[in-house]
Amino acid sequence: MLIRRPDDIPAREITDERLYLDRRSWLATAGLAAAALAPGRLSAAVRTAARGDDDPTPYDKATTYNNYYEFGTGKEDPSRNAGRLRTAPWSVEIAGDVKRPGTVPIETVLGGLPVVERTYRMRCVEAWSMV
Repeated sequence: MLIRRPDDIPAREITDERLYLDRRSWLATAGLAAAALAPGRLSAAVRTAARGDDDPTPYDKATTYNNYYEFGTGKEDPSRNAGRLRTAPWSVEIAGDVKRPGTVPIETVLGGLPVVERTYRMRCVEAWSMV
């Protein structure tokens, strides 16, 4: 399996932001087109659901349900656990079969290095993806 470094991703492979933000609109249009091609075949329950008159998803559900396994495998775990991530001070431990083991502050490691902009692929666990 080829695993590319993030700075090797060609610009042509990056999903345009307008496209992925408009995904729901496209799906709704595709659903309406499919329904138009099969008139009379849709059950009353499906027609009712297609109207979109359901209550919106509650804010707390929409902002806490996710798949970032770094903070837990439960859908609500990341919203509970991410706040405990200590982002400062960070350090790098040099250990194992090395001549000079030790711990170095991240500022020392990064000091003097230029800022680099990169495009990262989003990790997907539900069979869809974007860059």
